[in-house]
Amino acid sequence: MSASLFVDTNILVYAVDRSDIAKSERADCVIDGISASGTGAISGQVVGEFIWATTRKLSARIDGSSALRLASEFSAAFTLLPITDAVTREALRITRRYGMQYWDAQIWATARVGGCEVIVSEDAPMSELEGIIYVDPFGDANLAQIIREPSSAYLLHR
Repeated sequence: MSASLFVDTNILVYAVDRSDIAKSERADCVIDGISASGTGAISGQVVGEFIWATTRKLSARIDGSSALRLASEFSAAFTLLPITDAVTREALRITRRYGMQYWDAQIWATARVGGCEVIVSEDAPMSELEGIIYVDPFGDANLAQIIREPSSAYLLHR
């Protein structure tokens, strides 16, 4: 299967951060569901942000070797999309056109260039951008359907 669900950093971090058990358990289910579907993707940016956040930002930080091990597991469970020239150009275009922060625009651009239909993220800058739907896994009751059939996100978010 090709990747159609791009998983943002915050979902991976919540799986490790046990300060909010409900979000942590939901993140675990989301990651397991997307991984099992074979339709998930992340990028090198997501991997780097995950390592930084879990070793420096969390109140209950994890050690570097644990962060690297988990990042390797996520990289194996999902398609790892590259940050290419095309991604950078798209991110710059979106930043200029919509005023989006560059790093958020790069997530969007990686998903778009990588052929993803949906970005799974808690802190989406909007609900839809140029045909790519943002889905909040902590607030969207239809996430299970979207994991099974990512194209259904278009119908569910109209």
